[in-house]
Amino acid sequence: MINTSNAPKKNSFAVVLPSKSEDPQNFYKKGFIEEVLKVRRDYPGLTVAGIDNPDVRRGIEYATNDHLMTVGTAKHHDINWVERANYAREKGYKPVYNLIENWNEVVADLKKYAETHYGSTTVRLSGGRVAIIHRDFIKVGYKCYPYATFGAALGLTPGDVKDLYNNLR
Repeated sequence: MINTSNAPKKNSFAVVLPSKSEDPQNFYKKGFIEEVLKVRRDYPGLTVAGIDNPDVRRGIEYATNDHLMTVGTAKHHDINWVERANYAREKGYKPVYNLIENWNEVVADLKKYAETHYGSTTVRLSGGRVAIIHRDFIKVGYKCYPYATFGAALGLTPGDVKDLYNNLR
């Protein structure tokens, strides 16, 4: 899902990366990117600049001290970055978190954003397998299936899969 408007999505926020003196080894930036990748694994629809299409010249790995990481404010990616930290103030984005002081809120809001936009339902299948039902696909183990493929893989009709999905919502 690509956001084609310039308006921020629901639950969007921005994060200012710490200064060089506060975080000389970019420990917090690396931690934030690790959290993004964990959330992206659980919500594969979440798009990250530099990882997902459309291609960009410089993805989030190029962000460094005093830059701004954005969640839900970019036109083409859910997670993006801006070189000027005061960009959020200029655009009126709120909240803007300090990554060190607000680490727990950042992680919680990142998960909340992903759940809001790429929410899922977990179902335990027969045989102990777990299926995570997303808006556009179903994930079983490490494999993601579009609805039509999922039904065939488990011997269900596409109608059964849609009924299952609709009943769980």
